[in-house]
Amino acid sequence: MRHLLRIERDSQIEDEGGGRPQNPWQLIAEYFFALRPVSSHEQWIAAQRKMVISHKAYSRWRNDIKLDGSLRLYWADEGRTFAVHGVHSVDEMDRLLMWVLEEILDED
Repeated sequence: MRHLLRIERDSQIEDEGGGRPQNPWQLIAEYFFALRPVSSHEQWIAAQRKMVISHKAYSRWRNDIKLDGSLRLYWADEGRTFAVHGVHSVDEMDRLLMWVLEEILDED
């Protein structure tokens, strides 16, 4: 696991005027991941389910990760952002987590 990524949560905090801040993402932790692109076959299968999965990532187990649709991984060294579609315990042993990701290419 050699890629240092930021685990971030959408804070959903509004400012005094009722608007959202410039960067609503709150840092949960910086953590090392093994980041792997998925094969084109896996992308095709995922597309049939109306979701494009571009990467899978693996990290050591964390018990504070709750998948509620507001997580992302940010790779600061490369300037790349990944939406988190799923987090699963590998082999249900609570040693490794597999993260199912979609790379966000344009946030405009």
